Amino acid sequence: MADGTDRSSERTRRIWEVAVPVGLGAVLTVCDALGVMQTNYASAAVLGVLGIIGYGQIGRDRQSADQVARLRAELGQQLSAVQQAVDGVSDLRFYSHHDPFYEALAQQVGQAKEEVLTSYLRRYPPEALNSPAVLAYFNACTDWVKAAPTHQLRRVVTSENTPEMTTWTDTQRQLAIEHRARYLVKVVDVQGDAMSVAIIDREQVFFAFGSDPYIVTGFSLRSSKLGAYLREYHQSLWENGRDITTPTP
Repeated sequence: MADGTDRSSERTRRIWEVAVPVGLGAVLTVCDALGVMQTNYASAAVLGVLGIIGYGQIGRDRQSADQVARLRAELGQQLSAVQQAVDGVSDLRFYSHHDPFYEALAQQVGQAKEEVLTSYLRRYPPEALNSPAVLAYFNACTDWVKAAPTHQLRRVVTSENTPEMTTWTDTQRQLAIEHRARYLVKVVDVQGDAMSVAIIDREQVFFAFGSDPYIVTGFSLRSSKLGAYLREYHQSLWENGRDITTPTP
C-alpha cells in the first residue's frame, strides 16, 4: 500500500509541476480571445480546466476510496490557491510574435531588483528566431548579472542535443563558469517543446511557447501570488536538473 501511495503522490506532483502551468496558459489565452479576462468568468474557467486535469488523473489512478478522497482533498487545496492567484492578476498582455515578447521581457530583466528565474525548453536555439530582440534579451540577462554582486539568475534549459542546441548550451555553460554563483544553469530532460517561463522578483511572470522553429508566442502578467506559485514550479524543475558545468557521464 505504501508503494501505491508514493506512486499516486508522485503522479499528483507531476500534475501541478507540468500540466497546470500549461493548462493555465491555455485558459488565459482563451479567456483573452473571448474578452472575459476582466470578469469572474476567467477564474471560473481556470478552475474548471484545472479540475478536469486533476480529476481526470484521479480517475486513472483510482485504487481505493480512501486514496481518491485524499487526492481530491489535495487538488481542492491547490485549486483554491490558484483561484486566489488568478483573482490578483494585473498587467496581462498577450504577444502574437516573439519580438514584442522578448522586448518586454528584456525591459523587465533590466529593472529586476533581486532575482530572475527563467527556463528555455525549446528544441531550437534562440538564433533560429533570427531576431535582434531575442538576442538582446539574452544579453540583458548577462548585463543584469554583471550589474550588481547581489544579482542572481537561474536558468533551466532543455537537454536537446542537436548540433544547433549543443552550440547554444555550450555558450550557456561558459557564462555559468564565468559568472559562477550568480549565473546558474541546469539541464533538464524534456520531450519535445514545453512552455518556458520567466519569473522576475517573484511577481512579474512571462510565459512563452513555440513548437515552430521560427516563431514564439506568449503572454505576461503581474501577480505576487501566482509568481510565488510558479516559483515553486521552477524550483521543482531546478531540483531535478543537472548543473550545466558538471561533465556528462
